[in-house]
Amino acid sequence: MILRPKTFKWLKTGAHNIRTGPLRSTPGSILMSCGQRGYRSLANLKLGIWRVAMQNTLAQEIYIIDETLRDGEQAPGVCFSYKEKVKLIETMEEAGIDIVDVGLPIVSLNEAKNIKNILSRKWRIKLAVSIRAKKQDVDVALNCGAREAFLFTPVSDLHLQYKFNTSRQQAEERALQSVEYAVQNGLIVDFVAEDTARADLDFIIPLFDRVARAGADKIIICDTVSVLTPAGIKDLCLTIKNRMKETMRFGIHCHNDFGLATANTLAAIEAGVEYPTLTVNGIGERAGNASLEEVVMAAGNLLKVKHHIKTDMLYVLSKLVEDYSGLIIAPNKSIVGYNAFRHESGIHVDGILKNLETYEPIRPEEVGRERAFVLGKHSGRSLVRRLLEEKGIDAKAAEVDRIVADVKKEKESDSKGAFQFMKNIVEVFNQKHLGFDERVFWNIVQRVLDSSRKSEQKGIASKYLETKRSLYAAE
Repeated sequence: MILRPKTFKWLKTGAHNIRTGPLRSTPGSILMSCGQRGYRSLANLKLGIWRVAMQNTLAQEIYIIDETLRDGEQAPGVCFSYKEKVKLIETMEEAGIDIVDVGLPIVSLNEAKNIKNILSRKWRIKLAVSIRAKKQDVDVALNCGAREAFLFTPVSDLHLQYKFNTSRQQAEERALQSVEYAVQNGLIVDFVAEDTARADLDFIIPLFDRVARAGADKIIICDTVSVLTPAGIKDLCLTIKNRMKETMRFGIHCHNDFGLATANTLAAIEAGVEYPTLTVNGIGERAGNASLEEVVMAAGNLLKVKHHIKTDMLYVLSKLVEDYSGLIIAPNKSIVGYNAFRHESGIHVDGILKNLETYEPIRPEEVGRERAFVLGKHSGRSLVRRLLEEKGIDAKAAEVDRIVADVKKEKESDSKGAFQFMKNIVEVFNQKHLGFDERVFWNIVQRVLDSSRKSEQKGIASKYLETKRSLYAAE
């Protein structure tokens, strides 16, 4: 249903006049579109903490590396099909993402085949693959037609000891040999230092210098299990940059185990890191990665750093990843969550109707969204009056108060039965989709073992019959 006013109205907002369009209702909310006049983006703020942040940011421009198809797909239960990967890359290309990691070709023969087919298509966007610090992985990447590779290897003693049972010297030699081999064969190499945050600086800084001399294009600093705060990340990045002898471009890769991935990535950008690795909706291993939409909007608006993203494509990309991954976006998720631009509180609605900046740091249209007002327990008179005006209904103050009171009463009496029903559905979905059915696993085991043992029995029988024939022939 469209609620159309007879004419557009100008709302007096002190220093600004805001032209408001018609209110439109959707299930559970009322949408309002507003013109741009009088709206100041955070990117133009010059006061207080924003000025300090912008003045202290060393990176002037960032280049987005998207890891949705690799690290994002490593989230439990996520599996993108070939067609879905192609569609996602097409959308990322349209959105202005700079580099996409299309996956790990050594996962399976089918994955290598799909990656090879993807890389064989014509793209404007830069595509790369992820590989381990092994010659065989480099060869697989080259066979797939890759031009750029994220070559990763652990650098912390914890990982070296318990994952590989190897020494620092052996790990360094393997890493350098792999980088040199890849570069000699024409690959652009981005050296990904897994678990940098827990590594010994006296080990990794000389290693990074040697990697740079070996021809690496970029070094990706990793907070693999989110052990650093923003201050720690900034200090780590600055220390590495300042102590290295070689000049190098840097990336940052942050996980979200403590909910700090976005903040840590922004701290790295403040320290001069220009290549943040991000995933759409922040999907990834465990608690996920730094969210692409959050980092892009915060870097552009709070740090005033240049990027190449068409921000009005962020919501389209987000919903596409939600559909393909099966990971439902939380309603309160920044930028792309269902409630991100919805207002219920009467105080907030009244403020928004007078001046959009009172309770919105960015316009929803900037990220492909719409503003919505919601009737509920916390509703006030302003929205009710506005709705009545849109319908041409003249109500007395006492009548408006009664309407507001009845709306609150109605909402408070709502049954939560629908929520319980949906919760049960989501729990069943998560158990099946975000894991692997144990019964299916054991059926596979039984099928493989039965097939293998039948083959072995057939082999024994064949040898027996062949022996018998030989004996008969001898007689």
